[in-house]
This record gives sequence, structure tokens and C-alpha cells, in this order.
Amino acid sequence: MKRVIVGFAVAVLAVAGIARADSITITGGTVELNLPDGTTTAVMTGANTDISGFGTNPVTISFPAGAVGPLQPGPLTISTGAPGPTSAQLIDGTMYPATDHLQGTVTVTMSPFVAPTAPGSLAFFQTPFSMSGNVSVFNSSNTLLTTASLTGGGEASILTQTSSGGTSFNAQHVSFQFATGTASPTPEPATVVLLCVGMVGGVLGRRLIA
Repeated sequence: MKRVIVGFAVAVLAVAGIARADSITITGGTVELNLPDGTTTAVMTGANTDISGFGTNPVTISFPAGAVGPLQPGPLTISTGAPGPTSAQLIDGTMYPATDHLQGTVTVTMSPFVAPTAPGSLAFFQTPFSMSGNVSVFNSSNTLLTTASLTGGGEASILTQTSSGGTSFNAQHVSFQFATGTASPTPEPATVVLLCVGMVGGVLGRRLIA
């Protein structure tokens, strides 16, 4: 009986040593999702918080013209440390060095929107999104140091290739931009064309540099 009590006390003390942050609201940064290979880069900031992570989340996002969504490509996994890049993390006011490693998941849900028929080979859409998730940090011995839940939202920008005469869309890149305010609605078709040119240039530029 004494052994059971002692073992329970040790377990309680071990759990008590883990820093459990309150739920953190993400108000800045982005999650970039490249398709279809799923290359994911996340930089998320909030009060006393600056989190970054990387991942590979192969997913397909396709939809026809008309009413679309909600869309949920995930959950998306992110991490730091071998074999991927390392990065220091600031979570709820505590700094964790790059020698520690992060693991987490984020689930993003894009609000319904209307996709009009789009002439040409590319189309661009914007819609609000909400995010929930969690992150944990481990030291080099794989001991859990902290865990935190995440919430947030903002605007999703979706770059797509068109097919079937502009009535079908296949996403090539999605950028989730966190914000504190309400995201803008999907732009009108004329605005879609103008915004698409700038985003295509950015995506192609990154691929040429890579």
C-alpha cells in the first residue's frame, strides 16, 4: 500500500513540473500551405508568444464553381528539430531554446464562400477562417516541458488552378493570415484577377529561388 502511495505522489510531482500555459490567442503571423506536396510553414504570434514550426501535410483542396465550404485541410502537423529546422520558441512568456523541439497540430476551418466562374488558368479567393490547435515543447531528452492550446482566426487566401472552362478549381497554395479583426469577404471577379497576378508572382518567385 505504501509503495502505491509513494508511486502516486511521484507521478503527481512529475506532472506538476510541466508548465501548462493558458489557452493562447494567436493574433498575428501566417500558416503557409503549399499544395499538393503539403509543405507547411507556420509563424504564429500572440501575447508573449512567438511560435514557429514546419511540416509536410499532403492534401488536396478542390471545389466547383458556386457555393463552397466550409473547407478544412487538416489537421496540419508542425514541428521543429531533427530532421527539420530548429527554432527557439516563446510560449506564454517563457523562452525555450532551439535545442528544445516543438510538436503540434493546427486545425483550420475556412468559412463558406461563393466561387464564380473564372476565365483563365488561375483564380484567387479569400475567406475568413478559424483555427484551433495545440503545441508541446520537449527537451533533448524528450521530456515534456510545456503544452498549450491555441485559438485564432483571420483571412485565408487561396490560389487555384482552373479547369473545365473555369468552373472547377484546384488549390495550389493557401495562406492563412492571422488577425484580430473580421476578415474580408471573397473579392469580386475583377478584383480576383488583379490579386491573382501579385500572388502568382510571389509563389513563382519563391519556387525559382528554391
